[in-house]
Amino acid sequence: MFFIYRRIKDNQKAQVAPFLVLIAAILVLAIIATSLIGEATFRRLRLANITDSGAISAASAFCRGLNQIRVSNTQMLLSYIRLQVQLLAKSPWPSKAAGYSAALGWSLIGIESNKDLFDQADNIAKDLGKNLRANLYDSIFGAALIDEPKPFNLDEITRDASGKIVSIDYNKYIQRHYHFEDEYLNFKNGAGDYVTTGGKDEWWKQDKISYSFNKKKADVLNRPGKLSPGEEPDTAYASYLRTELAGTPSQVSVDPQRLVLFFFYCTPSGCWTPGIIPHPYAWIRRIDLNSDNFSLKVSKSDTSDLYGGRVTQTHTTNIRIKGSLYRGYDFVVE
Repeated sequence: MFFIYRRIKDNQKAQVAPFLVLIAAILVLAIIATSLIGEATFRRLRLANITDSGAISAASAFCRGLNQIRVSNTQMLLSYIRLQVQLLAKSPWPSKAAGYSAALGWSLIGIESNKDLFDQADNIAKDLGKNLRANLYDSIFGAALIDEPKPFNLDEITRDASGKIVSIDYNKYIQRHYHFEDEYLNFKNGAGDYVTTGGKDEWWKQDKISYSFNKKKADVLNRPGKLSPGEEPDTAYASYLRTELAGTPSQVSVDPQRLVLFFFYCTPSGCWTPGIIPHPYAWIRRIDLNSDNFSLKVSKSDTSDLYGGRVTQTHTTNIRIKGSLYRGYDFVVE
């Protein structure tokens, strides 16, 4: 009986062992799957947050510029009304010559003041499109989505006779730019390989900028990253970051409202003869935008053995500019 009981117990152990191995395998796969899903979710949320915050920040600065123009318009309008009231309050002048002489003296100061306000608004408007696009690109490419390593240069490390590293000049290492930083600065300044892209005054007009790079130290040393304005990224690299703009306003202009100033002077037939002086800068008639809505699309792609190939994540943020010269400007995320 003892031998029979022992054999039954051995058989039970043999039947439980495969079950435990299966449970262990399932647990390991579940942990790996959870880790991969968590990492993918984190990457997607980070990409979305950076894209949304970049678009919102740039749109906020754009609307602040439009509202600065609105402030100038209000000052111009009040200045015109004040000047008109002053001319009417001083009327009538004793003669036509005296009336025009005095009215011109009063008006030239007010007109010149309004012209200065209009010129300020015009300068703001000319830079709004450029600043919007530049802010969008800078916010995305400066948000550390490009996780390209920065290997030490030979002049930043010291080795002994056997070749072992004995010291590192961290100050020199920290002060040195990443490869991407140098490429981006050269692109914006129209230097190096980017002389034909338009230089300082034209780089921001690109609708697409991509940067392709590797994440392994050896690959970075042998083949640095590649910036591609207006082109598709180079998929021969392990990773890339692509930023695309669509419908982004690039031209903003302001038009002055031309009116006249009235005053009265005396003649032999009466003292309420009207005089007129042109005022070319009474206020700002309108702000013209070549587009009032735009989209920012950011794509991040990585090649990883864990994912079994290339994984590309994309997020798009749509912005609509709303408002008017008299109600003020704001934006909505759509």
